[in-house]
Amino acid sequence: MSSFLHISDLHISCGLRDTKNENNNPNSNLKMAINITNRLTPKPKFVIFSGDLTDTGDLESYEYLKSVISASKIPIILALGNHDNRSNFRKVFYGSEIDDPYFHASEYDEFKVIVLDTSKPSKVSGTICENQFIFLQEVLNESKNHKVLLVLHHPPSVDEDDLPWTTLDKKSSLELYSCLKGHDISGIFCGHIHLNKFINWNNIPIITSSGLQSTIDPLEKTELRLLEAASVNLCKLNKGGLNITSLQIHPAGREIRRVNKNLLGLMV
Repeated sequence: MSSFLHISDLHISCGLRDTKNENNNPNSNLKMAINITNRLTPKPKFVIFSGDLTDTGDLESYEYLKSVISASKIPIILALGNHDNRSNFRKVFYGSEIDDPYFHASEYDEFKVIVLDTSKPSKVSGTICENQFIFLQEVLNESKNHKVLLVLHHPPSVDEDDLPWTTLDKKSSLELYSCLKGHDISGIFCGHIHLNKFINWNNIPIITSSGLQSTIDPLEKTELRLLEAASVNLCKLNKGGLNITSLQIHPAGREIRRVNKNLLGLMV
């Protein structure tokens, strides 16, 4: 049995929106998550961070992120989300300021991990550009002997009732399924919706993580009610399939704020 970790929506904040809540601070939660990662036995093969690495995309927050994750004893795989800034991220991690979508693939023993960039600058919803679909198809064709994991910040749209700001757009979702169909995909790992959730999408598992900043109250229908919470998903892949255990750093608790869903709809 092989294991790895999935963490999303870090929302590291060292800038204008720095959190003052010491009980559930994303910055300190990241340190605790790395500590959990380093203590697990047997050692996981890698950690997936599926986007919204920072809250405002500022350089200071990326510097803090880079410093904290350098303490990890296992490899870390990074994806970007709608709260991230591509050029600032690349400046800190790669010494360049390219603003193109950040997508890549890597191998870890039997795993092939493919990361796509679903963010749209200044928008909440997600999309995938054509260059990334070409890249995805090429990597999939070369990965017949691997267990393929796909990392996206925005989950695919799988339901007619999905709110447009919560997922990839319909066109990208349909094209994504067309690319993945016929390939053995062990799982799609996402974030964005701040909820630990498992979806079976035409026999492809989609896993979302609540992340290190907050979770939403799924029973609240009129507003987006955010609660204190932070968790890490421990993922184990065996012959029978995917097993996900959510390791709680902070249980869901005090309400942080409420957001008008109609306002988010204007940012699609």
